[in-house]
Amino acid sequence: MATISLSGVSADIKRHLSIIGKRLYTKDGKNMFSDITVSSAEQPQSGGIFDHYVAAAAQNIAGALAQFVTSYSDTSIEVSGTRWNAHVTSAVQNAAKSYALFFSVGEYLAMTHPELAEKYYRDAQGMMNTIITTAYHKEPPTT
Repeated sequence: MATISLSGVSADIKRHLSIIGKRLYTKDGKNMFSDITVSSAEQPQSGGIFDHYVAAAAQNIAGALAQFVTSYSDTSIEVSGTRWNAHVTSAVQNAAKSYALFFSVGEYLAMTHPELAEKYYRDAQGMMNTIITTAYHKEPPTT
C-alpha cells in the first residue's frame, strides 16, 4: 500500500504562478505578475481556490486509478498495486503530484488567460496518461 500525497501542491501552484508572472509581459510591455499571482487575501492558509483545484485533481486521479484505490481524500489517495515495485510506486506518486500541479494551474489560468491554460491542460493530460500507463505496469512475480 502507498500514499499519494497532494498536501504540498498548493504551495507549488503559488510558486509556479509566481514564476510565470515574473516572466510574462503583455503586448504593451507590462509585466503580468500582479495579473497572474494571487494575494494572501485571495488565497488564505486553508480553504482557498487552490485547495478546491487540488481536491478536483485528487478526484480525477482516484477515478483513473479506481481499481488500485483503497481510499482517498482531498489531499491524499491510498493505492495498492500488488505487482508494483518501489520504482513504480514512486513514479505514480511523482506523476500524480505533477498532474495536480498542471491541472490546478490550468484551471486557475482558464479564468483570465485561457491561451496560457491550454498548455497546462495538455501537460496535465500527459501526466494523467503517465499515471495510468505506469499504474498498469506489472513487475513479473518473484519466484
